[in-house]
Parts: sequence; structure tokens; C-alpha cells
Amino acid sequence: MELPGTADTGSRRSWSVASDVDWGTVDLAAARVDTEVMLLVRRAALRAARRTVGLSHLLSALAGDSVASALLTCELHDSWKHFHALRSYLEVTEYSPAIAESELDQHRRAAPEGALKRTEDVAGRVGQLLDDATRDCAVFGLINTRAMDPALARLADRIARDRQQHSLALTRYLSACSPASTEKTA
Repeated sequence: MELPGTADTGSRRSWSVASDVDWGTVDLAAARVDTEVMLLVRRAALRAARRTVGLSHLLSALAGDSVASALLTCELHDSWKHFHALRSYLEVTEYSPAIAESELDQHRRAAPEGALKRTEDVAGRVGQLLDDATRDCAVFGLINTRAMDPALARLADRIARDRQQHSLALTRYLSACSPASTEKTA
């Protein structure tokens, strides 16, 4: 079975925090005056960290489904990458307050807890994941358009595209799984 998200969009181009983000072009002065946008960046970093915990539980619940596992694994990888990129941006710009490990632990504990046992619980979490991706696309679109630092705008655009790809892939997967999408015979 072809992975949803690659069928009509071509191969997905991944990006690297280390090699594709030009950290040397970060406009420190612009970033430091842009306090509202920097607060959005900080909050988005913490949401990405929290999302990794919820994704781990969801991945465990859907481990028997190879396609769902592949989609969630990509999402988990990108969530860590997004967190690392956003936190790195905050560190490069010396944004205060920095994200402390204790604060990260607190946000991770705020993620939905425990293993998912019922189908309704899994469906609800997938729905939340889709809602989060939609919200994140809007937030990163806002950061992209409002950022005074072009390096932050590019980073926000990359993350927004990743989140949109995850949302589309999960939506296609759910559409393929739904009983209404199966072929009906007379």
C-alpha cells in the first residue's frame, strides 16, 4: 500500500535543522524587537515537545497498523525536529526566558496520559492531532508573515509545510479506512 501523502504530492522533501537552516543569517536585532512573535515561537516549541508524548501513546496503540505507524513515526520525528529547531532559534537569539528542562517536563506531563485501549480513544486522539496540525499551520503562517527576521520566516514556512503534509496524510489515511470510502456493490 502506498503511503498517503506521497501519491499525488510527489516525494516529500525533508529538511535538516543542521544543514538547511542558515543559522548565520539570523537577524538578532530584528528577532529581539519582535517580542510577540518570539512568544509565539516559544509556545510552539513547547507544544511540539508535548506532542511527542501524545504521539508515542498513539503510536503504541496503532502499532499493528503499518501505515498508521509509518505516518505517526514521521510525525513524531518531525515534532522533535520542530522542537529542536524552534528551541535552537530561541537560544541563538538569546530569548528570555529560555526553555528550561523543568518547564519541558511540565509540558510533557500535560500531554494526554496512558495507553489508549478503546477505538474511540484512538479516534479522538487522531482527531486532536488533526486539529493541532491545522492550528499549527495557522500559527506558523502568522509567524511567517509577521516575522521581521527572514530566517525565522523561512523556518516557520518549513514547519507549516511539514504540519500541513502530516495533516493531509492522516486525512487521506482516515478516508481510506472509513467504511463510507469502500466500494459499494448493488
